[in-house]
Amino acid sequence: MKVLINVPSLSLLGGVSNHFLGLENYWSCKFKYNTIGSRFRLNGIILLPFDFLAFMFNILTFNPDLILLNPSLNPKAYYRDSLYLLIAKIFSKKVIVFFHGWDIEFEYKLNKSAQKKRYHRADAIIVLAKSFKNKLLSWGYQGDIFLTTTKVEEAMILDPLPQKNQKKIHLLFFGRIETKKGIFIALDAFKNLYKNNKNITLEVVGSGSELKTAKLYCKSNAIENVTFHGRLSGSELTDVLKKCHINIFPTHHGEGMPTSVLESMAFGHTIVTRPVGGLVDFFKDDKMGYFVQSLKPEDFEKAVVKLLENSKHLSKIEKFNYKFAKKNFTSSVVAKQLEYYFSHVLSY
Repeated sequence: MKVLINVPSLSLLGGVSNHFLGLENYWSCKFKYNTIGSRFRLNGIILLPFDFLAFMFNILTFNPDLILLNPSLNPKAYYRDSLYLLIAKIFSKKVIVFFHGWDIEFEYKLNKSAQKKRYHRADAIIVLAKSFKNKLLSWGYQGDIFLTTTKVEEAMILDPLPQKNQKKIHLLFFGRIETKKGIFIALDAFKNLYKNNKNITLEVVGSGSELKTAKLYCKSNAIENVTFHGRLSGSELTDVLKKCHINIFPTHHGEGMPTSVLESMAFGHTIVTRPVGGLVDFFKDDKMGYFVQSLKPEDFEKAVVKLLENSKHLSKIEKFNYKFAKKNFTSSVVAKQLEYYFSHVLSY
């Protein structure tokens, strides 16, 4: 089985890049990554004609049995990858489309448009949440729709789970530093928490367009005991994650399945987040942490206080999340599942 996989540059920040970089060593099929989009400090629109030519060249020379496209449901990727789908079908190739992110505002626009049928020629579609599957069905898609998850790299999982310091609690914000990812909500919630408990810290891991603004926000609002680590990887990332207890992730971004939450669970973190994307399909409220429906910092504060007031329950959640992530989210498990879907599509 030969599979051509369209991916963004693996050196870039982003969930799709991180996902396929982490799966690279776990494929059993013969695969080739075809890089598209922004790179070499050039905008993806400028590179688009060259990317189409490279895509066709790889179809001719690699001669894949199957092509995997990896857009998000947002205006740019949706229309761009529909052209890749068209090209693949001109070459009579079987195609699976894997929608990663899911922009709700764009979904509403597609509801009223014939453009929602652009992907009906795909042989199958993969999504990260049941709600996305139901939407595609409502749009009349008649092919197979598979569910999957993002992944946690095996190398990140510590065995056994290290004992955490229960006297000093480390809270975590882990993700791109963007307004829609909830960084400012997390900072406001932490400010109030720290007023009443000086034995807590907030570790901020990630980079993004609002990193400088977030640092200034802490200074101007007298938010203390916050450490901005920037983007971390390898042992540096492990060292920070293994000491943390609670991940505060107040995202209101168009999430598919936020990898940072799954990685957090693999380190035994208790999760306080919002009911977004594929998290809704598996997250057990109170058993894994808490879903917060609102975007109010005080509601995230209340959820964290509830956890801090019951150390035994917090410890129980840590162990449960660690075992759950280890069983369900590792790269080898996800790669095997995707290859099963590939084989299924090639069987008809």
